[in-house]
Amino acid sequence: MQSAAGGAESPLELIRRVLVLPTIVFSSFAGTSIWFAPNAVVSSVPFRGGNPGSEDADVALLTSMVQVGFVVGTIAIAFFAVADRFPATLVFAAASVLGAICNGACAATSSLEAWAALRFLVGCCEAGIYPLAMTVAHRIYPQGLGARLGLLVGALTLGTAFPWLLKAALDPGGGTGTGEAGGPAVSYVLVLLLVSALAALGGLAMPLVIGSGRAQPSGDKVAPAAPLKRGGAADADREPSHKQASLTPGLTQAGAASEAAADRSGAPAGPARPGLQLGRAEVGEIWASRPFRAAALGYIGHCWEVYSFWAFVPALIRGYTAHIEAGGGGGGGPPP
Repeated sequence: MQSAAGGAESPLELIRRVLVLPTIVFSSFAGTSIWFAPNAVVSSVPFRGGNPGSEDADVALLTSMVQVGFVVGTIAIAFFAVADRFPATLVFAAASVLGAICNGACAATSSLEAWAALRFLVGCCEAGIYPLAMTVAHRIYPQGLGARLGLLVGALTLGTAFPWLLKAALDPGGGTGTGEAGGPAVSYVLVLLLVSALAALGGLAMPLVIGSGRAQPSGDKVAPAAPLKRGGAADADREPSHKQASLTPGLTQAGAASEAAADRSGAPAGPARPGLQLGRAEVGEIWASRPFRAAALGYIGHCWEVYSFWAFVPALIRGYTAHIEAGGGGGGGPPP
């Protein structure tokens, strides 16, 4: 086997190359395990001094906060072009570790307000986990990406469901305190801490196995751009809006970093191309693109459907199980 540099591939290089895809998949699974972890244990947390009857409202609040955080985080990462300015694997690692810390901090308090704030922060961190895993996979596997993204979606599904499996294993009594692992108070703390440790491990595995260079953006040199204005010379000289909108904001800094890296390695820099300054006018131009609007709104609807459904399924199963245990039978009718 030959390495990228043209020499013989060392055993270590071979092992790392073989482990790249499994590492991306495992890290995605681990990082997404903290996404809805509190939903799996909220019935065991003594919010409001253990006041019963508020579980559904608590789940709704915590789910909403983590999703709001995810939206805020993705907007910030896109606006500041974080994945273009910094190695994607390092961003993934930082987001995973910070998310693990915030998620684990929930185990130290039973304040619903504190949980809500921490869930918001976890959501912000998740914006640097799942989307960045997609970014890493895209940059390493520009060809044959479809099947690999399918593995990542599967990892996301299993990761978000994993806390429920862990909760069932640690508390077979289902939150009644009859399990052999010490009752619900012990189990919910253990679930939070274990998935937090798993997320941190997955985050660190990404740069350790893959490194920070393979998932870098393309090394095209990006020239500084003048502010986009309506009319005038700057408007006349810029590229058409459909081309301009395709450029990622912040590529000026990314291009400078890539150029510096190319200078150090002796590789020729790519051709210069104009950068993009993102402001309200540019956002308006991007949003004016009908294909972009269709894709963006479609994806928003897809996320709403998927995550709302995932948040509801455990309650659906729990309600149906209670209905059966109460003698409701298996006729398929709704619980009373």
